Amino acid sequence: MMDAAPSETKALRLSLVLVLMAWIGVLVLHQIPVGGVWLPIASTTWLALLSWPLLFAGSFMMIAWRGTGHVSTALSPSVRSIESAVAILAAVALVGSLMIVYDFAYLRGYGFTTRASEIRVTEVTQAYRGLSVSSPISGAGRLMVPAIVPALILALMDFRRLSQLTKRLFLLALLAVCYEQILFEGGRTMLIGLFVIAALTMYLRRPGDGASKRRSPNATRNIILGIASVGLAYMVGSVFISRTIDGGGFFWSSYLGFISSFTITVDSGVVSRFDGLAGPFWYAASMFWLYITQGINELDALLAAPHFVEAKGLYQFPQVGALLSVVTGAQFDYDIKNNLPNTGTYLTAYGANYVDFGHLGAVTSAILMGIVTAATMREFALDRRNMWALTGPIFLAIALFSPVISLLTTLWPAFFWAMAVGLVFAQSRKVSRHTLSSV
Repeated sequence: MMDAAPSETKALRLSLVLVLMAWIGVLVLHQIPVGGVWLPIASTTWLALLSWPLLFAGSFMMIAWRGTGHVSTALSPSVRSIESAVAILAAVALVGSLMIVYDFAYLRGYGFTTRASEIRVTEVTQAYRGLSVSSPISGAGRLMVPAIVPALILALMDFRRLSQLTKRLFLLALLAVCYEQILFEGGRTMLIGLFVIAALTMYLRRPGDGASKRRSPNATRNIILGIASVGLAYMVGSVFISRTIDGGGFFWSSYLGFISSFTITVDSGVVSRFDGLAGPFWYAASMFWLYITQGINELDALLAAPHFVEAKGLYQFPQVGALLSVVTGAQFDYDIKNNLPNTGTYLTAYGANYVDFGHLGAVTSAILMGIVTAATMREFALDRRNMWALTGPIFLAIALFSPVISLLTTLWPAFFWAMAVGLVFAQSRKVSRHTLSSV
C-alpha cells in the first residue's frame, strides 16, 4: 500500500495505469482456461477491443499532462455546505431505496422472504412475455438511489469534518441502499461499483485541511476495505452457489446449462472440479471467471449478428425509456431478446456503446471517456469541491469496468446529483467572494 495520498501527477498516472491493467488483466484471464476454453474470435473483434483502451489512453494523456501542478485557489465550500450536501444526497438515496422496497415488497407482492434471484427470474420472465409494467414508484426510486454515489465521495473526502448526525444519516442511507440491492434486486454491479468508487476516493485523494501523511491512508481504512472486499466476494460467490442449491440441481449441470449459449468448450476436467468439498468453491470461481471474460466473445457474436438494430441510447439508459413509457403511455424500450444474440450478457464498453450508437459511437466513447476521466480526476486530485471533482472517481470506476461491462447503465443518474451539488457549491463560492470583496 502507498504511505501517502498521491500528488496530482501521481494520481493521474496511477489512474491510467489502473485502467490499462484492468484491460490487460481481463484479456489475459480470457486466455486462462479456468472454467473452459473460449473459442477464437475474429481479427476485427480484436481490433475493436484493442482500439478502446488505446484511444482512451491517448485522449487521457492529452488532457492529463496539460497544466498539471497548478495549486487550487478556489474557495472551498463551508463545512455547513458540505454537511448539507451529504445529508440531502443521503436522504434522497434513502427515500429512493425505500420506494423500491415498498414497490417490490408490497405492490408486487414479493414480501421480505422471496430471494432476489427468484425476483429477478420472475421479472425477466414477465418482461419476455410482455407482462412487465413500468412502475413509477420503483422507476423514480432507481433515479434517486444513485444519489448515494456523490454522497459517498463527498463524505469520504471530508469525513472528519462531518457531524455525528450527518455521519449517521449517511451510514443509514448506505445500509438502506445495500439492503435494497441485496434483498430485492441482487445488485452486485451497484455494490461492487460503490466499493470501487470508495476505494478510489480513499486512496487517490490528497490530504487536505492539515491532514497528516501519517493518518491518510491508515490501517483502519485498509481494514475496512479489506473486510468489504471479502464480504463482496462472499456475496457474489454465494449468489452463484445458492441459485443452484435452491433449484435442486447439481453444480456441473447448472454450469453446463449456463454456458450452453456461449462460444466456449468445457472438458471433463473442469466439470470434475465441481464434485467434492471444494466443488462449491470451484463452481463460484468458474462462474466469476465466466462473468469477467464473457464480454470478449459476446462482442464477437454481436459484431457478427446479421440483423443488428441500434438501441439509440436505450440499452445503457433503460431508465429513460421506462420514464418516457410511464409519462407518455407509449412503449420506449429496446427489445434485447430479439435484437441481441444473447440476453443478459456482458459486452464490454465497446459493445455497449456499439449497441446504442454503432461503431462510431463506440470509438467516440473511448475518446470522450479518456478526456473526461483525465479532466475530472485532475480536479479530484487537486482536492477541489466542484461537480468535476465529484464525478472523477465515478468516471474512473466506469473506465476500470470497461473491459467487462458498461457501468453507465447503473451509475449515470449519479452524475446529475453530483452536478447539482457542484452547482450549489459554485453559487456558495460566489456569495463568499462577494462577501469578502465587500468587507
